[in-house]
Amino acid sequence: MSHLIDLYTHLEKLTEEYLGLSFPKNRHKDLIKGLQNAAKELGIDPSLESIYSFLSEKQPKPDQLNIIAGNLTIGETYFFRERPAIVSLKETILPEIINRKRETETIRIWSAGCSSGEEPYTIAIMLKEYFQEISNWNISILATDISPKAIQKAITGIYSEWSFRETDPLIRKKYFEKEISGWRVKKEIKNMVDFGYLNLATGNFPSPLNKTSDIDLLLCRNVLMYFTPDNIIKTSNKFYECISPEGWFLTSQVELNDEYFGKFSRVSDSGGIFYRKCNKLSPVQSSIFLTSDSPKRQKKSAITKSPQKKLSSKTEKKSELKFETVVTESKQENTLNLLNLKIKERDISFLKDNIDLLIRDHIYDFVHIKQVCKLFADFGLFEEFKKVTDKLLSTGTDDSEIYYLYGIVDKEKGNYESAKKNFIRSLYLNHDDIMSMIHIANILIMEKSIDNANKYLDNAINLINDKDDSEVLEKYSISKERLLDSIRSMKVNRN
Repeated sequence: MSHLIDLYTHLEKLTEEYLGLSFPKNRHKDLIKGLQNAAKELGIDPSLESIYSFLSEKQPKPDQLNIIAGNLTIGETYFFRERPAIVSLKETILPEIINRKRETETIRIWSAGCSSGEEPYTIAIMLKEYFQEISNWNISILATDISPKAIQKAITGIYSEWSFRETDPLIRKKYFEKEISGWRVKKEIKNMVDFGYLNLATGNFPSPLNKTSDIDLLLCRNVLMYFTPDNIIKTSNKFYECISPEGWFLTSQVELNDEYFGKFSRVSDSGGIFYRKCNKLSPVQSSIFLTSDSPKRQKKSAITKSPQKKLSSKTEKKSELKFETVVTESKQENTLNLLNLKIKERDISFLKDNIDLLIRDHIYDFVHIKQVCKLFADFGLFEEFKKVTDKLLSTGTDDSEIYYLYGIVDKEKGNYESAKKNFIRSLYLNHDDIMSMIHIANILIMEKSIDNANKYLDNAINLINDKDDSEVLEKYSISKERLLDSIRSMKVNRN
């Protein structure tokens, strides 16, 4: 018996180490069941000893870890889940976002940990059904999950009767088509959602590269419960950076915790509690937050700032460290350790404040400087990105990813000719750089150079066709079929 208890403890620690997932003693049964299901899927002996040997003696590959994580985080979901959230979305949250975004007519939504797709499709249906006046707006609904199997089911879009247990039959009839195997979501709704792979514990966000920045509404329900407390806080802080000022964050009503989500303001509405990034509201303000010209009736909601915990003060003390002091008073090794720590913490304020010292003392430390460049690009700090990148390239460094990032930044700023040159440089250094091909083609289409654009797109299609489905999903966070469809849709017919 003691042997089994030790084995459970070791498996618990390995799962936390590899995936950042938490399975304390009261959830060991779920841990073992998930690991054994993953073992069968991986073709491994499902005995606990064999699973332990596999995890402890080998370094599992990313696709293997994805399968394990997918089996450990399977959550039940269905359309129009949690009535308080649905009512608040319909009557308060979505009307507020629409009213606030009338000038740009652009809305960005992210369903993080979307499982088999019911949640993002629910949001798409609500926008279509209740807010027809924004039908011509630029609306982006991103849906990500750690399980390739769940993503594939979401993309297929066929659901059983059980998925509609809280759905109005008229809504189901209007937006789904009955088939022998179930109900298939109609194309008009499916086309509103982009599905992709993302591991919230280890993934790169916020980032304009994967559409996880400047989010107006972020939903992450029944996902963070699997994480360790440290990873919940880390992910919550990253979510805060992803969300635009005055944007919304919805978690499950059973996951509400001010210790984890203390940066956000609480909003009580429609029998539920939701979070908001209220930079412009007083922490003690209790007011009507829908303006008089809101598309729906005004509703009063109490907005109170979540109390700051001791954890926040600890974090602040960490940030008080001065890079220059370490450079002058400590060994080079300690300097690198501090730099590495700040990069891992995504402490963008520290890196920005110390940009001149970084260039002076670490410009030849390519690994770390490249990570700093990526962070500046992720946070939209284009001037800082350019300052460091230009200095890095002046050292004679030639790196495909650096040129690709420079191309993205140039394109974001409307410098299309410079962007095209940087994408071409990236492609020269990495002939397998499919994303640069797509961006070059996009710019060429704007320049009316259709034949050249189609050549780049054809090359990208040929490269993708040579890759396995799992490789495409892992690298580009989108299924092979979906990526091919997107590229084909870009091609312009000259006839």
